Amino acid sequence: MRSEKELLKIIVEKDREAEILQEELLSRPRAEVMSVTNELFESEIKAAGPNDALSPELLRTLNLLSFLGGADAMESLMKGLNHANPEIRLAAGEALLDLAVEDFEVLRPAVEKVLKAEESWALALEEIPYLLSEIDEPGVLDLLHTFLKIKDPMPVVAAIEVLTEIGNVTSKAEIRRLAKDPREVWIEGNEEAEEKVALGQIACEALEIMGEDEKEA
Repeated sequence: MRSEKELLKIIVEKDREAEILQEELLSRPRAEVMSVTNELFESEIKAAGPNDALSPELLRTLNLLSFLGGADAMESLMKGLNHANPEIRLAAGEALLDLAVEDFEVLRPAVEKVLKAEESWALALEEIPYLLSEIDEPGVLDLLHTFLKIKDPMPVVAAIEVLTEIGNVTSKAEIRRLAKDPREVWIEGNEEAEEKVALGQIACEALEIMGEDEKEA
């Protein structure tokens, strides 16, 4: 039976071997590497259930997509962000954030593409405002304001929450347009119980937090 020290040494050696192999893979032509990586990634997210743990294959392809970067990698990661499994959404979001911090202008068209086909991207749309809140770029506000205009109220709530935290005065007029919106959403209320609230009420509360009297809305 191997000792704990021996087992740890083997794990470290295997990790290093995997790093060397990944470096070799990434040295190959990008188009071919992207093709095989994306093929495995899509296969893994298709097979993964909503409560499954992340597979080693999925973790590795997420890592590779982060290294590969580019618009095609962004679009693949968006599919992970739209998955029913919250662990996959979290991991894909972290990978997207790593890429977006390096090049926000590559993320923007990927988000705009999702917004244009919003009915197919409900889960991703709820996550994207929180992802955008971590990015310090001028174009972030414009994208968040676009989220206030979509049909599904849940991403709208997420965008309001993020815009309230940012507190930029230009967002007040955008949020004010929702002050009488009758659409209802379920949100966490007192004692962690969910309650149904009108979107207009959420907008008015956000304006109040941002320093605007509800009567002005």
